[in-house]
Amino acid sequence: MSEITKTYQNPRERAALLAEAVQEWLDGSESGLNRAIQKTADEGLFPEHDIRFALDHIRRSVTPESLTGWVNESFKKPVEPELVLVLHAGNLPLVGFQDILGVLLSGHYYRGKLSRKDPYLAASFLKTAGKFFPNEMIQYSTSLDFFNGLKAHKVMFTGSEKTYPVVRERLAGAGMMTEGADLLIRTAHKSVAVFENPETIDWQCLTEAILRYEGRGCRSVIEVFSTISLEEAIPDLEFHINNFLESNPASTGFPAALKFEMAYFSAVGISHLSAGRQLITSKVRQNQDGLIIWNRVDNPRVSALHQKGIHGLQSVYSTNPADEFESLSEAQTPPVNWKPDGADTLSWLTSPGTK
Repeated sequence: MSEITKTYQNPRERAALLAEAVQEWLDGSESGLNRAIQKTADEGLFPEHDIRFALDHIRRSVTPESLTGWVNESFKKPVEPELVLVLHAGNLPLVGFQDILGVLLSGHYYRGKLSRKDPYLAASFLKTAGKFFPNEMIQYSTSLDFFNGLKAHKVMFTGSEKTYPVVRERLAGAGMMTEGADLLIRTAHKSVAVFENPETIDWQCLTEAILRYEGRGCRSVIEVFSTISLEEAIPDLEFHINNFLESNPASTGFPAALKFEMAYFSAVGISHLSAGRQLITSKVRQNQDGLIIWNRVDNPRVSALHQKGIHGLQSVYSTNPADEFESLSEAQTPPVNWKPDGADTLSWLTSPGTK
């Protein structure tokens, strides 16, 4: 690893540099992005329509103004550059992009373990960012062993709470983090939507929130609370689902496990609706990947607030959001400064550590 040297740009200068790097990456034919998109799609890692959606969102949300705004809102104080090991998830294309932005904005040194499920897209950006930032600020690999002996001062992990203890033991055993390293662990994996008035349901936004990325994201809606039943909702849902799938076809066929569930629901008269690789139903026998639960309740807000206290919930959405709810329209397109698991990434990176 390179010896750490200080970064002299102030955070607003870094925000301007970072915005320029993002723009060059998105627009430049020499950034390698087009080749990364092609390889990702050709190898069946993610459908091209989901990759393009993620990139379009980055183009709209990562701007000089949004990055400067994030700095103004969340940057605590200038930091002595430290090594930050980021363990990226691979459930969505470019799912850890905000973490990369946060580390580079903070002035720390990014050490990224990229997912083998998404090895090309982030790497193409980091290659471009290397033209704007000192070489020692950016190092990355798809191999965790690459970081043996790193002694990172901060570690960022996104994934399953079941796997983290194993990962942490490996990090400590291989000297990848210091004994007193600061840890930012994000394990939320689901979101819900609430509709008190059926006339306010935005069916297109709801469909996008459920089907985009085939429901694999922590911001994807996997449960709905509404004053109308699924049976009443099916005509509108089916129309918008069909429209969505015309331009965003499912990556593979309907899962066998969900076919079995659908047959069971049909046999016992439980309302249900297939949606790409997912299945929307009014009742479940057991939780399974790809099942979306539609709850008909008298007080959706109370039910949703109860869900907020359940471990693993990322967001609660509404089309008429109160202070405690997010807008359904931003389910798959959050602002650059959104707070995964309620934690502001940049604020955490620039706050005093435990050392």
